[in-house]
Order: sequence, then structure tokens, then C-alpha cells
Amino acid sequence: MTIKDVAKKTNYSVATVSRVINGDPNVAPKTREKILAAIKEMGYVPNLLGRNLRQLASNVVYVLLPSINNSFYSKIVQSIEKESIKTGISIMICETYNEYKRYKNFMDSVRKKLADGIILISPGKPEIVPNFDDITAVVCCESNNFNCSQVDIDNEQAGYDAVNHLIEIGKKKIAFIGGNFTSSDLRKKGYMRALQEAGLEINQELIFDNEYYDYEDGIRVAKLILKSNIKPDAIFAVTDQIAFGVIKVFLRAGLKIPQDVAVCGFDNLTYAKMNNPSLTTIMQPREELGAEAFRLLYAKLKKSQTKNKKIILKHKLIKRYSTTGVEEDI
Repeated sequence: MTIKDVAKKTNYSVATVSRVINGDPNVAPKTREKILAAIKEMGYVPNLLGRNLRQLASNVVYVLLPSINNSFYSKIVQSIEKESIKTGISIMICETYNEYKRYKNFMDSVRKKLADGIILISPGKPEIVPNFDDITAVVCCESNNFNCSQVDIDNEQAGYDAVNHLIEIGKKKIAFIGGNFTSSDLRKKGYMRALQEAGLEINQELIFDNEYYDYEDGIRVAKLILKSNIKPDAIFAVTDQIAFGVIKVFLRAGLKIPQDVAVCGFDNLTYAKMNNPSLTTIMQPREELGAEAFRLLYAKLKKSQTKNKKIILKHKLIKRYSTTGVEEDI
């Protein structure tokens, strides 16, 4: 059944039936009632995809993220969805695994009008992301400069604050465990700046850069440290996941945290306060990051914001047992 069948039954033109379906307020009330009654009687369902293609709007936004397995992204996505519901726009969560081909496939879908725009969460280094200058897009949680609006935190300052805290509690041999993403590079810059300002040596043997940034990386690096002659008295890990792995290995080896080795993570995942010991970490305002990302995109879609805008939100150091030796009140 097509729109032509409805037009034939009601003796109105296809154009008039289309105007009723699309909610045109200029259609006469009696005409509207007759056409809507016929649609209900015939059980006609409009082809929304075809209509969206003609109107150049789908009311769908793609949210691209490396993996749904990383719990860091959950609150960001929830916040994006809360904002999108207010506007009547639906979101579709898409995993990229930071692979060029997957990015390209999703972007090509936007070009075919199957979605109106995209929010890229932690897209990684520019060489793995195809050019998307012709697409309405916003980048969230990524410090590389893309040609679109962005929302992030000051990762270098956050790294500095984490390491400065370790220095303030008396730690001098502070190891850095990073990952292969730009925000990690900036956190490392903050790490090095804090050491330099405190007059402490930057020892390359205490710097560990990983291909990824997860729990297994923390376990692997912690085992390397135990087997070596390196004896750090503190660890700054660029994700909580890495920090959890480090803590597990050190505790099993009989080390006391924070007396022997203090550990600071990054992200303030839910498990950070549930971990034993609870984890000192840098809190990223994930709800705000998601909300601002959607607002930026929606403003672009509605043409109320045409110029690219970069928003830097505030982070916060959350001090817990893994560096202070003092548990939080429950």
C-alpha cells in the first residue's frame, strides 16, 4: 500500500495527503479529518525512511565510541540520550574499535541522510579518522584539534594535579603508565611538568606507554616493575582500569598501598570508590561532557550555532585510600 492508494480512496491529490502526513497546518480541518480517517481504516503506515530522505532529516544522531565494553563511556552516553529525548532526536550507539573503515562506513551513512550528524567520543589520533568536514559533528573527550565543535577537559593540567598530589604526600619516584591516545600524551606532559617544578628527576625507566589503556595493561606493567630493579614509590595511571590492574598485582606481591606504593588513577569510574583499597583518581565530569556534546551538535543542526566552539570543563582530584591511607566516610 502506498500514499497513492490513500489519495485514490479520498479523492485528494498525493500532495494533499502528503501535507496531512507531514502535519502541514494549512490543510483544511475537514480535509485533514477525512484523510486521517482513511489512513486509519486502510492501515497505511508512511515510509519514514523515504520521507526523511526527501526532507533531508532523519531525527537520528550517531554516537561513535571505541567500545561499549569500556564503562567510562556509559555515563556520557546516558547524558547524551537524556538531552536528545528533550528534542525528539533518537541516538544510535555505534562501536568503531578505532578502525578507519568503521568510521568511514558510519560517516558515509550520514552522507546518505540515514542520520543527521555524529558525536565522536574519544576518536583517537587524526590518522585513524577519515575527513568529516562535510558532516555535522561534535568531538567529545579528545584533545586533538578537529574541524568541528569539541568538549573536553584540560588533560595536561589534570595530569599535573594528580602528580602534584603524589609529590605533596612525600613521593619522589613516581612512575607514569600511559596509553596510545592524545589525552594520555597530555597527561604525561602534566606529569613531567609537576616533576620538573618539584626539582625531581624525569627517569625514562619510570615511564611506560601502552598500546591500549585497560586492566590487562596495568597487570602487565606492574609485573614488569616487580621483575625489574625499578622501585617506584608511586604510580600515576592514565585510566582507572590501568590502576586497578596495578593494585591487584602489587597487593598479591605483598606490597602495602599506599605505604609502599601510592596509586592514582584517572576517570573516577564507579568501581574507584568500591575498589579495595579505594582509588584516588581524577574525576572527569562525564554527565556534563555528554550533555554539552549533544547541545553543541543540536545547535549546529538547528543552525543556531554556525562557528565551531571548544568547551573545556573542570576536572577534580578525588583523594581516597590508595594515596592517603584514609578511607572515605560511607
